[in-house]
Amino acid sequence: MRSLLLSSVSILSGFIASQAMAQTAASGPRTITIGQTISGSIGPEDPKLAADQSSYEIYRVLVPAGRRVTATLTSSAFQPVLGMGARTDDTCEGCKFNTGETTRPAILSRATTGAGMLELRVNTMNAGETGAFTLAVAATVPPALTAQPITYGQSKTGALTQSDAATGEDSALTDAYALRLTAGQMVQIDLSSSEFDTKLELMSPTGIKLADDDDSGPGTAARLQFTAPGAGVYQIRAMGLSGDAMGAYTLRAGARPPVVPMPAPRPLVLGTPMAGAITATTPSYESDGEETAGVRYSFNAAAGSVYKITATKRDGSELDPKISVGKLVNGVIPSPVSDDDGGGELNSALRFRPEASGVHVIEVGHAGETLGGYDVKVVQAAPDRAPGNPIPVTLATDYKGILADGGPRRSDDTLFNGYTVTLKAGQRVSIHLKKDGDSSLDPKVEIGRGTLAAFEQIAEDDDGGADLNSRLRFIAPADGNYVIRATAAMPANEGNYTLRVEEALPPVLPPAPTPIQIGQQVSGTLATTDPLMNDKTFYDRFTISGQAGETYEISVNGEPFDVIVGARSSLREDDDYLTDDDGGGGTNAKLLYTITTSGPQNIRVTSLNDEAVGTYTITIVKK
Repeated sequence: MRSLLLSSVSILSGFIASQAMAQTAASGPRTITIGQTISGSIGPEDPKLAADQSSYEIYRVLVPAGRRVTATLTSSAFQPVLGMGARTDDTCEGCKFNTGETTRPAILSRATTGAGMLELRVNTMNAGETGAFTLAVAATVPPALTAQPITYGQSKTGALTQSDAATGEDSALTDAYALRLTAGQMVQIDLSSSEFDTKLELMSPTGIKLADDDDSGPGTAARLQFTAPGAGVYQIRAMGLSGDAMGAYTLRAGARPPVVPMPAPRPLVLGTPMAGAITATTPSYESDGEETAGVRYSFNAAAGSVYKITATKRDGSELDPKISVGKLVNGVIPSPVSDDDGGGELNSALRFRPEASGVHVIEVGHAGETLGGYDVKVVQAAPDRAPGNPIPVTLATDYKGILADGGPRRSDDTLFNGYTVTLKAGQRVSIHLKKDGDSSLDPKVEIGRGTLAAFEQIAEDDDGGADLNSRLRFIAPADGNYVIRATAAMPANEGNYTLRVEEALPPVLPPAPTPIQIGQQVSGTLATTDPLMNDKTFYDRFTISGQAGETYEISVNGEPFDVIVGARSSLREDDDYLTDDDGGGGTNAKLLYTITTSGPQNIRVTSLNDEAVGTYTITIVKK
């Protein structure tokens, strides 16, 4: 799905008239007049955006000076996307965008300072969508910005609507409020909305902008804290971060609300779990403008010791617990040590080394929106031991192991076990490190030279295998013994694993692409005898020949695996394929490919998953 630009551009005096674009119909942009509503239809004959192959049409409207122009795009056949700018070409740089639904129109508006030409781009959200739409353009005289009074300590509700004044370079819909302050008076201004991302501006009594903010409050709320340098009436401007933001809001201006202290932390006994819960009534506090709910616990920690802290969701709980630990200063934990997934699944676990002895505080919160019960526990970690001798490895043999507290640790505090393997120069091996059973381990594997105590890493991997498992392909640079370390992604990770080192298949030289006829359905198979892309995924190649400007639909169905299809000119020396992995629905791919360089074109079929194999069918149709 395309990411829509949120930036906007002013419609300045004297719009630059747009030229007809190469990708539009031969007649160029169509004309629509102010006050007109037209009916149209997006079809396969319309041009398509290079980025996502969605279809579009362009309309041009002559706008008068000093008006607010509003365009409304409605369609029940496709999700409408409306673009507006001085030039709405393929990239539409500097344009404004709004996306509607099949039940809600896309609406854009802009205030103009001078007469000129404006372009509107009618666009589908997704490639392949077609259907009827209506486009309407209206113009009104925007009202002047007038400020309504607000008193110190007062809250007001309001709403940004199309009938509001427009301010700033992006002609943002704006409401203004007049606030009288005395010299040296401190004020906190909060603007919040559940319907749009808010923004605040504060103007001096002489009309100079003194401050602005869009994210210092909780969530998407804006907040300004200001001390008046002199007495007078200051203007507060309430608007959205996006110039076309509309909806209800709440504005408050007054003294900073008093801080409600959190309840005193509950004492924890080392080694003894304590049950707790995060609920809708859990106390919260404000930190960096965000409301944080949490339950606090205290324990005595000794400098130089290591503590393992866990928060585990209880049976039936949907909580995603997060833990933070540190010293409590003025009601918050500055620079805490935190974790939200080191315990596997949704559980938290971390290792904590206090810099000073004394009472430390653990705060249990939640990483997501879900609530529920948990158990929190602190234990003093076992002393680390020095690494012993590495275990010699025989190829194609499984080695069971466990990473557990009290074992040797790397410099980043993660556990490890050591192995050694003898290899010849140029020998290719694949090193697999897989967690066993329901272990919370996130395994990571490294290979290098030296000793376990003086290790010189050559290569590593932590997610080359399926799920959280590791798989590292390695080519020995010289004869000799190599050290393998089976380790974890995070210091608190523990669990059982299996290590296996086996010969890797030699690289397969890619054969010449197989010619394929347009309209012909061809069956193929990804197999272990195929070449590997980036040493991870098998691939096959096909070839067609075509002329620049021709468009082809390439469909690949491969139910045993998740297909990726790519296409590029065979004259390119790089590997820059235009690809698709889900356009055909499910695990299938469908790519709309427009030739940019006449001649042979390479079509590549591969998979989303490493070393996936299976059968597929490919069909190429000219559009």
